Amino acid sequence: MLWVFFLNKSNLQCNLFVIVTWKMISLSFLSCSLWGGLRYSRPLPWDNDFDFGLLYPDIIKYSEEDMVKSLAPYGIHCYYSIRGGFYRVTRASARGDLMVYRDFYNNGIMHRVGVEAYVFFINYRHFHAFPSRLIKLPMPTLQFGGVNISVPHEGIELQKYHYPNDWWKVGKPYGCD
Repeated sequence: MLWVFFLNKSNLQCNLFVIVTWKMISLSFLSCSLWGGLRYSRPLPWDNDFDFGLLYPDIIKYSEEDMVKSLAPYGIHCYYSIRGGFYRVTRASARGDLMVYRDFYNNGIMHRVGVEAYVFFINYRHFHAFPSRLIKLPMPTLQFGGVNISVPHEGIELQKYHYPNDWWKVGKPYGCD
């Protein structure tokens, strides 16, 4: 079963915000667009895309063809980037990345999959790795655009791994209040 929802949000000089999220009953996912959920219970008003993390043991059950076919009836295009290790989903001008994470070394650290993560391992280990305890199932849920979604344990702790140099700052683009 697939759930899809779209939110449209205009904000002064900011672009139209459209988000596409989906959830298969047997597929766990977490919001890497966590700031919007924590601060506003919806996407950040100035954001123009979204990022979700998928767990490798869950996503491997489905082929790329399964993903494409399940999203097509909603007008959502989907493809897997082996280079980036993510699914890109689009509908009109809306765009999102569904990044796949895996504990490659069975050491309790989740890493992004994909060729880039292997080739540029220093960058990816610095910005795209986090302790698996943060996504231990079951994960807590948070209201995000009127839908409960799974989020990492310990609140903003995951953001400290994705944004180690400025996780505490609220950065808004020029013209967005």
